[in-house]
Amino acid sequence: MATKYPILYSFVRNSNSSVQELMHAEDLDSIFHLPLSLPAMEEMTSLQQELVLVPYHADSKDTWSLIWGNQIYTSRRYYMLAFQYTHASPVFKRMWSSKCTQRIKFFIMADQQFGFGYRTSSSRLTSNS
Repeated sequence: MATKYPILYSFVRNSNSSVQELMHAEDLDSIFHLPLSLPAMEEMTSLQQELVLVPYHADSKDTWSLIWGNQIYTSRRYYMLAFQYTHASPVFKRMWSSKCTQRIKFFIMADQQFGFGYRTSSSRLTSNS
């Protein structure tokens, strides 16, 4: 919520409050430093409209739900999700699966990415002499 409502977040008393604590709050004074600015009040109205749509049960506890459906976090699942639309070039894939040392892999990748021109600099040296 801090990224969606940054102005309102600047007025929050406890930055680690859960949604359940916000829903159980008796008044705005227990959640925010008052008075709120006009932009913060607009964000508060927007937040209230959004919270009305959230299904809420007073006796249930807050739970985390991961977007891949399973409740177990693994770095493999995170990277699969984060990089699912990233496509590497065939040169990089072949270089990554090769049995070369890391140093050689680094220089091949740097030459492909940044064009250090190791091949062109050697051809310039031979043509100038």
